[in-house]
Amino acid sequence: MKIVPRVYIDGNSPHIEQLYGDDILQQQLFTQLEQIVERGRFDGLVFDTPINTFGPVMNFDAYRLLENLSIRLHEKDKLLVLTLLASFEQLKNRGIDRAIIRYLRLADKLLFCMYDYVGLVQGERPIAPYEWIKNSLKYLFSDIDIDSSVLISKVMMGLPFYGYSNQANGGHREPIVGMRYLQLLRTYKPRLAWDNKLRECIVEVFDKQLSQSLKVYYPCLRFFEERLNLFEEYEVGTFIWEGGQGLSFFMELF
Repeated sequence: MKIVPRVYIDGNSPHIEQLYGDDILQQQLFTQLEQIVERGRFDGLVFDTPINTFGPVMNFDAYRLLENLSIRLHEKDKLLVLTLLASFEQLKNRGIDRAIIRYLRLADKLLFCMYDYVGLVQGERPIAPYEWIKNSLKYLFSDIDIDSSVLISKVMMGLPFYGYSNQANGGHREPIVGMRYLQLLRTYKPRLAWDNKLRECIVEVFDKQLSQSLKVYYPCLRFFEERLNLFEEYEVGTFIWEGGQGLSFFMELF
């Protein structure tokens, strides 16, 4: 078993551009990260930031930042785990394929965040439509010019333990975690439905506090089972975001 803490860097920070081109600042950051790893006797770290997805597509210096971090950690026999948002459709023509290849060479594991789906489906924003995930896997194994054995050994696909509450007619969307979901079920006793197109579980309620009709997308065992079967078909790993947000029986499939 390996323990790797997650370090998050806000991609909107005004200091990011300065960090890209300043070797001294980079070394200071890497030293702080190394101290965290050493003090906690961790096996490496997860470097989680939108920079991983969008930075290298727009700015070559972002590659250099990650390359330098990879070198520093591997010199100390520590693991580097990188995250990527699954925005392949939007970034196909902007170099995301080259970024993925470089990441697979730099990182020990590459985590694809297969949740927070940004598009509209039937006027709503679900969690992680099945076809979206399937198409992302097809893209990785068909369009990325790298041996499939590398993908199998390093790629991990994310599963959410949270859902989304959508206001009627494609309105405001907000995350919903297990405790809030159970509260809705106890209060309104809605009927659980299965969307065959999205392959997601749905409940619809009228929230009296908000005076709004809500369509709630929240994972169920069938949701997990179908996606885990898909990951098994492609022989990739999986990770969870995040355990404390879910329901206790979710772990039955793992």
